[in-house]
Amino acid sequence: MTTPHVMQVVYALAPGGSEMLASAIANAGVAQGLRMSMCGLHRGGALAPLLRARGVTTHAIERADGFQPGTLARMYRLFRRERATVVLTHHLGQLLYSAPGARLAGCRLIHVEHEHFTLLPPKARRQLRLAARLAERVVGVADEVVDFLMREVGLPPAKIALIRNGVDAARFAPPTGGERAALGVPAGVPVVGTVGRLDPAKDHATLLAAFRRVLETAPEARLVIVGEGEMRPEIEAFITLYGLQHRVVLLGERFDVAALLPGFDVFVLSSINEGLSLALLEAMACARPVVVTDVGAAAAVVGDGRAGLVVAPKDPEALAAAVTRLLRDRAAAARLGSTGRRLIEERYALRETVGAYLALCRGTARGGRRS
Repeated sequence: MTTPHVMQVVYALAPGGSEMLASAIANAGVAQGLRMSMCGLHRGGALAPLLRARGVTTHAIERADGFQPGTLARMYRLFRRERATVVLTHHLGQLLYSAPGARLAGCRLIHVEHEHFTLLPPKARRQLRLAARLAERVVGVADEVVDFLMREVGLPPAKIALIRNGVDAARFAPPTGGERAALGVPAGVPVVGTVGRLDPAKDHATLLAAFRRVLETAPEARLVIVGEGEMRPEIEAFITLYGLQHRVVLLGERFDVAALLPGFDVFVLSSINEGLSLALLEAMACARPVVVTDVGAAAAVVGDGRAGLVVAPKDPEALAAAVTRLLRDRAAAARLGSTGRRLIEERYALRETVGAYLALCRGTARGGRRS
């Protein structure tokens, strides 16, 4: 029997929520004897050498902005040349450029939607509805995404699978001591932190405005921002404008996030749009109390006052008040962190997540994990 070759198509071979999930799927597939590869439709990135070291083949298409019909042919040739048997696409753009070539090349096609805010425009919903006809299954990573796919996009329930994002709770674990050294922040100094692409959807501007208010009651606090992206110049400008050069630490793109998160006193997700944030789940796995905006699946995951606090998006006053509350009440923060850790262990295990994807790729799954 021929070994299946699963080729995943992502935006870029650089750290991001969907890319890190795809990497976990690829690494698990290789460990189980499957042939795995990943293609960055827009660009390569720092994940590529790490994936290749684990036995995952990588490709970078470098698609230019705007509609590029030639990319459709390039994807078809890639699938044929590499003898892919399953194509697993992440986000609508990757599906649109991969679906025709995948089917012409005789591949099974599975698609994953990681959020629904980019599907709000009617055009995007029409595109997904049409392209999904070529897909065997469409996966949503959260209940809210699955509901949107059925209710707003109009996909038939039999085509949709729910596979919640998951975290390696052995790797992302509570503090053991020494994490502050990795952050470059002295012990005893309050640390507020976030992890994610420097992208407009993450709304770092509101986070920085909130942190200014946090400093009024915790003047020694530091804000640690882990990630890289297009908004870095704007974020640096805000830091200068607010006079926060000695209070904000920009760590850039990092692959040791599991070593950094336990050093946070409070994790903040200030997004204006989100699906089921992997960074949020990772922070919870590290038993960090979290403050999240009420977007995507974040509020449903943490429950206001259960594993974290929930505030409205784009509200720096409310965000600052929630962060300050957790910095002041360390006992309450510890309780929230412990509850978050327990939720991850009970409901968001990475092993189950990648297992469900690989079962779909093998054609042995009857449906996504819904528990």
